[in-house]
This record gives sequence, structure tokens and C-alpha cells, in this order.
Amino acid sequence: SSLAYQGYGRSLDLERLRMVNGFALNKLGAFRTILLDLPPEEGFRRSADKIERDRLEQESLSFHQRVREGYLRLADSCPERFRVVDASGGPESVQEQIEKHVLKYLTGRDPGGSF
Repeated sequence: SSLAYQGYGRSLDLERLRMVNGFALNKLGAFRTILLDLPPEEGFRRSADKIERDRLEQESLSFHQRVREGYLRLADSCPERFRVVDASGGPESVQEQIEKHVLKYLTGRDPGGSF
């Protein structure tokens, strides 16, 4: 997430961030990531009733658009690691997609339908 938020969102040097991450993580990292993809406009709409926002939630729409683009680029560059889930549907739809990805990962079989 530091690459998406710091690199893409804040436009910091991606190679330097990768170097720092590599050092900090001692070359360890996630081998599977489920990315819940939601357009930032929809995220803002869903959180409109929230009274208190944290530092990242207070960022501009353009910041969140850059972060989303960063995550999608990371997913495209590492398809063996990332599974992108369309989070624009309701909670049940999102949960079903996640369960299918996890089941496929655990069993090595597609439980029906592909994404």
C-alpha cells in the first residue's frame, strides 16, 4: 500500500519506495492480495454520513483517483499475486467474489465462473 499511497497518491519516487520496502520487509511480502476496487466517487458517496474522517479520508478526490490507479497498475504488473474484486456491488456480491477467489486458491479449483 505504500507504493499506491506514497508513490502514486503523493507522487514520490517509486523506485526509492521499492528499495525502502525491500529493506524494511527483508524481501518478505504478500503472496496473494485481494484488491477491492471501487471508484473513489463511490467511496466518497458511501462514506458521506461519516462524521469524523482520518487523514487519508480527508484527501482530495484526485488523490484517491491516483491511489486507485496505482493499485490497479500494481495488480496488472503482478497478476499472479493480485485478484481484483469489483466492490461496486452490495456486500453479498463482494463477499461472494472474495469467497470464490479464496476457495480457488485453497483448493486449486474454480468453484464456478471466472473473474
